[in-house]
Amino acid sequence: MPEETMRHSSAFEAYYALGDNRSLPKLRQQLIDTLPPEEVVSERTLENWSVSFNWQQRVIDKNKNISALVDQKSTNDSVKKRIKWLAQAEDRISTAFNEDGSPKFTIEDNKSLNEIVKLALTLMGEPERKEIEHVHQHEIKIIEIKESKRED
Repeated sequence: MPEETMRHSSAFEAYYALGDNRSLPKLRQQLIDTLPPEEVVSERTLENWSVSFNWQQRVIDKNKNISALVDQKSTNDSVKKRIKWLAQAEDRISTAFNEDGSPKFTIEDNKSLNEIVKLALTLMGEPERKEIEHVHQHEIKIIEIKESKRED
């Protein structure tokens, strides 16, 4: 197998850049349109290069690599958004309590706090609604106890 040169590599990159409808005849036409005539190779030469340097597999591999990079970026972006939203939810939750931890509202006013807590739990990866509601009931019960003690 011959060693791949810059010329071979450039031809592959031009081939890849043609996208999903790439073909060797289209590549040759692009070479005719962009290169001096003495640098244009025949379609048969392109076929030989394609086989020798495994262009079909390289296209598959390059597409997989690009997909993995896009997935990673998407995941990173999603994590960054979740972190930001969680911080905002935690900030909002903290406004519901006094410095000593006692609630700033009566039990009837807790609906929006519960919604924020649900959001925070979801952002932290709490998967099941039952678990979230159980945690909320527990928190509400604590609020009721604290309020009861304050009234005594």
